[in-house]
Amino acid sequence: MRINLLVVFFLLIGCSSVNAHKTAKKVTVSPKIKKVVNKRGNLLGLRYYQGHYKYWKKYFSTKRKKGFLRFLRNGARFKNIIENIFQVNGLPKELYYVGLIESGYYLKAKSVANAVGPWQFIKGTGKRYGLRIDRYVDERKSIFKSTWAAAQYFKDLYNIFGSWELALCA
Repeated sequence: MRINLLVVFFLLIGCSSVNAHKTAKKVTVSPKIKKVVNKRGNLLGLRYYQGHYKYWKKYFSTKRKKGFLRFLRNGARFKNIIENIFQVNGLPKELYYVGLIESGYYLKAKSVANAVGPWQFIKGTGKRYGLRIDRYVDERKSIFKSTWAAAQYFKDLYNIFGSWELALCA
C-alpha cells in the first residue's frame, strides 16, 4: 500500500491540470497479469527510480510519519466509497492515493492556487466536470460528487495520454 502511495506521489510532483474532455475506454487487466502485478504491489504498472523510492519511504516513515498517518486515517473513512466509484468507471482503485496525496482527504483543503477539496480541482476544471461552484455551494468539497468528477477526469487524461504515468503528471 505504501509503495503505491509513494509511486503516485513521485508522479504528482510538479504536475498541473489539462483542459480536455473526451469519453474514455474501459481499461481491463487479465486476471493472470493482475495476479503477477499484485505480488509486486503496483497495479498501475508505473516505473520509478529506486533511489527516490528509498528517500521518500524514509521521509514518510520518520520526519512526516505523524502527518502521513493522519492522512491514512482520514482517507480510510472514504476508501471504500472512492474505490467503488473508480471500479464502476473502470479505473484502477489505486487512484485513491492521488486524493490522499493531494489533500489527505481533508474535504475543506485549499491550495495557494485556489484548488479545493479532496481532489484539488481548480474552479474551471470543477465546473467542466459538472461540479456546482458558486457563493452558496462548492461541490469540490463533496466526497461523492468530486470523486465522480475525478473519475471522469482520470478517464479523460488516460484517453488523451495513453498511459497512467503521463495521465498522473497532467
